[in-house]
Amino acid sequence: MWGECMNPEAYPSFNIIATGVDGTQIAILSSKDWADLVNVVAASGPVEWYMTPAAKALYNHTGKGYFPQGVTIGKTIVVHEKSKGNLDLLAHEYGHALGLQHTNNLSPDVMNPVNWMRVGDKHNLRQRFKQNFPDYTFMAAPHSGMIALAGVGLIGWMYGFS
Repeated sequence: MWGECMNPEAYPSFNIIATGVDGTQIAILSSKDWADLVNVVAASGPVEWYMTPAAKALYNHTGKGYFPQGVTIGKTIVVHEKSKGNLDLLAHEYGHALGLQHTNNLSPDVMNPVNWMRVGDKHNLRQRFKQNFPDYTFMAAPHSGMIALAGVGLIGWMYGFS
């Protein structure tokens, strides 16, 4: 997705943790190396809206906002070590390995760049990821769609009492 402008293999913590049936690999980076990689990407040229200086400054100063947790370069998925069990993220990055691009910002699909918008799965990427990595283990976390649904419910509840 971000091109060949950086080499994650150059980072000391780079570690391949799985290889899929189709040869796609999953690698992890430590927190420090991941932050360095994302900053290199952000400084390397044109970026999508979520990597703009304003979005980056918001995240760096408040800890709120969007900070990427995965990148796909060719057939290698690289994720922050703390995100290695996130099926939505891995399915999203696997979509990039298969040649898919991001959806429209308002499209609630796995290929949306924002994780809480990854409700739908029109390309069946979650299942395709599981089939390609049959022995991969995931964390026990609610599906991001359930989190989004809970958020919508909370907002509706709050407006009901105003």
